[in-house]
Amino acid sequence: MLPRVSERYKAFCKTRPISYRHRSGLVLGCLLAVSMAGSASSPAVEIATIDGVPHVKNSTKPRDGARTLQLEELWRAGSEDDKMIFGLVTKVASDREGNVYILDAQLSQVHIYAPDGQFLRTVFREGEGPGEVRDARDMIVMDDGRIGAVTEFPGKVVFVDQQGDPAGVLECGGGARNEGGFWSLTAAFCGGGQLAITGTISQQSDTPGVNDRTDFLSLFGDDGQERVRLAEHHCQYNFNDFIYDEGVHMPGFWWNTAVGPDGRIYAAPELDGYAIHVWQPNGTLERVIEREYKRWKRTREEHAQVVGMIESAMSGVPFESRVAAKEYESDIVYILRGLRARQDGTLWVLPSRGIREQPAGVLATFDVFDGEGVFVEQVSVACEGDSMLDGIFFVGQDRLVVVRGFADAVAAQFGRGSRAGGEDEEEGALMEVICYRIQD
Repeated sequence: MLPRVSERYKAFCKTRPISYRHRSGLVLGCLLAVSMAGSASSPAVEIATIDGVPHVKNSTKPRDGARTLQLEELWRAGSEDDKMIFGLVTKVASDREGNVYILDAQLSQVHIYAPDGQFLRTVFREGEGPGEVRDARDMIVMDDGRIGAVTEFPGKVVFVDQQGDPAGVLECGGGARNEGGFWSLTAAFCGGGQLAITGTISQQSDTPGVNDRTDFLSLFGDDGQERVRLAEHHCQYNFNDFIYDEGVHMPGFWWNTAVGPDGRIYAAPELDGYAIHVWQPNGTLERVIEREYKRWKRTREEHAQVVGMIESAMSGVPFESRVAAKEYESDIVYILRGLRARQDGTLWVLPSRGIREQPAGVLATFDVFDGEGVFVEQVSVACEGDSMLDGIFFVGQDRLVVVRGFADAVAAQFGRGSRAGGEDEEEGALMEVICYRIQD
């Protein structure tokens, strides 16, 4: 059993990445006021064509108001009376049959549960051989049933079939190193026949001690070759005088990406603003979804927590470093994977205020957008839990899974397992996975 990560890790779910490389230029088209169907009092949506791309500009209020999801608990795993003990649960996924896949990043295993909670099997094991992985960063379930475990370095996705037998390896960029530099991976997303991967390409610059880094969000083929680069961010690591600047070195699309059932890709590259980019399956930028949003300014305590978390993550590096943290939270909570592309074509977005100041009994509140990018409703998830720490994953249209302590697990993984010891650290806390049925 692992100890609960310090409270300072809670703030990791509020860190902000840097800006997307393509900024909007001049408005090429006129602003079109589009009245929402139903009532003259409904909020209006404006569509602005910027650099040839429609921007759907929503107001602060959803068209259809707010509602609350009432949940019925179906089963749970990892509790004190359960035989299963999880290390670091950092991803939950499902397949077409409704089976639930749980990645334990510490053990490099994926546990598979039937829809009714019956434990089926465990696939993957730690190692370097076929069907084995070390330090799995993420997990995906492909349309054909293959299960992929993502490793950071060397950057690859190791596949097994439903029985756990080896089913191939996808090495991004043709391997860990080529003439373009070292490839490392962060996360993967799939759906509608598309495979999107985020990561970093790094190489030595012309200046000694300075490393050039290109963070990317790209579509890949089964051969590991990059098909389309959707977004990228450039920065440097200057090891001669290293300052880890949250606003410079943390790209937003690493975790804030989703792929819909129709193959469309959604990402929030600019977490300094509320904007979701939508690409067609061929990589064409189709639209940008925006909404008016009041940003959350960090308190002094929150700012100190973020600094402490990053310092802890940097504690193992073999050089001196300093930390610079941002003043405001990211508008979309990327550490909790704030974008969800649902099977019904809607996009669910978890904003910074959606995990703060929630009513009693509400874990989190999502903003919901329809297939055209219109802000249609706000939906609250009513169940027990810690809004700042617990992750929510939808498994099909009628169920969701809550992972207790999810943000702590991702933060610990990001910091290579380093933990900031604190007086409020809870020793021996178990990670727990709870599956609910959505009742309405």
